[in-house]
Amino acid sequence: MATTTIPRTTIHSRSAILTQRASRVLLYLAVIVLAIIFMFPYFWTISSSLKATGELYVYPPLLIPAVPQPQNYPHVFELFEGNFAHWLWNTVVVTFFSVIGWSPVLRSWPIPSPACAGRGGISSLCSPSPRLCFLAK
Repeated sequence: MATTTIPRTTIHSRSAILTQRASRVLLYLAVIVLAIIFMFPYFWTISSSLKATGELYVYPPLLIPAVPQPQNYPHVFELFEGNFAHWLWNTVVVTFFSVIGWSPVLRSWPIPSPACAGRGGISSLCSPSPRLCFLAK
């Protein structure tokens, strides 16, 4: 009966393994600290939106409101008599078309265009610019 030997992989020293683990822990700590720094403005915005008016001007500022005021959100819609909902919708539309509609990746893809309607088949797909539909004949 023949015996086979399994080739040994590179054996790392104990100090090399500890160094690798320590560098990984430091990397994760750095990522966590950066995530907290970058997320703080969002936390501050939401926290401030839930504060009473008097708490907004307290020094030193409070991170968390003493008594959350969720009624601040409907109050904004009442304060601007419906205009806030319109402004919010405009923001959503502009953001959507800025991120999705005019993305450089999508600009290079063929997109169905109303200007090319009725041409049928692959020619109904043309560039986002209706001026270029004549190229899709």
